[in-house]
This record gives sequence, structure tokens and C-alpha cells, in this order.
Amino acid sequence: MEGQELIARYNGGYRDFAGVNLRGADLDDASLRHIGLRGADLRDASLEGAILSLADLRDARLRRANLFWATLLETDLRNADLREADLVLAHLVGADLSGANLMMANFRSADMRQTRLRRANLRHAKLVGATLIEADLERAELQCKLEAADLRGANLRGANLSRAHLVGAYLAGADLSGANLYFANLQDANLTDAKVSMAQLRKTWSMERVTLPNGRKVE
Repeated sequence: MEGQELIARYNGGYRDFAGVNLRGADLDDASLRHIGLRGADLRDASLEGAILSLADLRDARLRRANLFWATLLETDLRNADLREADLVLAHLVGADLSGANLMMANFRSADMRQTRLRRANLRHAKLVGATLIEADLERAELQCKLEAADLRGANLRGANLSRAHLVGAYLAGADLSGANLYFANLQDANLTDAKVSMAQLRKTWSMERVTLPNGRKVE
């Protein structure tokens, strides 16, 4: 299906496009709130600036999709494939990406407050400067770039952050209980009031100027 055909049918009141083939489609700036795209093929599609709030994108294939500056507020992306997708400056507040494959996706400066990312695969993803306040990242694979990311109050219980880049990350009040931080780079990170019970902090790389939960510094 071509992008313009989908938009025309959507504007005509149709909402269920489950399983549709939109590979490579041009949907830039399209307004598609509440659309049903479960299991749809959107590989290589361009959705730059598109509005997909409250959409159903469960199990959708979005590999290499362009979602730059897209709005995905409370969008259901559970188990979706977003490998290598461009989500720079995307708005994902309250979205559900639990179990999603986000390897090598780019979330630079994305707004991901209260986003659910339980057991999501974020290996080699870029979350530099992303806002992840109160995000749920329990047991997520986070061997990725999180420089200057805002993770205040985030749930990182049991997350795999081994070799993650957390330079300048703000982790105040985050729950890192049982997290794996083996060889993670925490230089200049702030862990004030964070929960680190049973977290693997030994052999953490570059602990200079890290602010620990008790307020002291490790030099």
C-alpha cells in the first residue's frame, strides 16, 4: 500500500491496518492518532514528524524507519522491531516499548519520560541526552550510549548496563538494584539517592567524580 492511499483511507474513517505492507512508504507529517498497525511492515518507511499517538504498533516491523521528531505519546510498540530506526527528538512520553528490539536505534535527545522499556534490547543504541525520567527499564539490555541522559527516578532493576557509556548521566533516585554495571563508564554521573543494592559496581570503569547515593565522591 502507498502512503497516500493509507492516509486517504484513514481520513475516511478506517483505522485497522493490521499487517499492512508499507515498506518504504512516505508518511512524513501524517496525523494518524489511534491507528491500528499491529504487525505492519514499515521497514525503511519515512514517518518524519508524523503523529502516531495512542497508535497500536505491536509487533510492527520498523527497521531503519525514519521517525525523526515523530510524536508517539502512549503508543503501543510492544515487541516491535525498531533496529537502526531514527528516533532523534521523538516524543515517546508514556509509550510502551516492552520487549522491543531497539538495537542501534538513535534516540538522541528524545523525550522518553515514563516510557516502558521492560526487557527491551537497546544494545548499541544511542540515547545521548535523552530524557528518561521515571522510565521503566527493568531487565533491559542497555549496553549503549547514555551520555548526559536524564534517568531520574528510572526503574533499572536487573538491567544490563555492562560497558554502557553513562558519562554525565543523571541517575538521582533511580533504582539500580541488581543491575549489572560491569565496566560501565560512570564518569561525572550523579547517583544521589539511587538504590544500588546488589548492583554490580566492581570493576566499573572511570569512577572519577561520581556522586554516590550517600553524597560522597569517589576520586
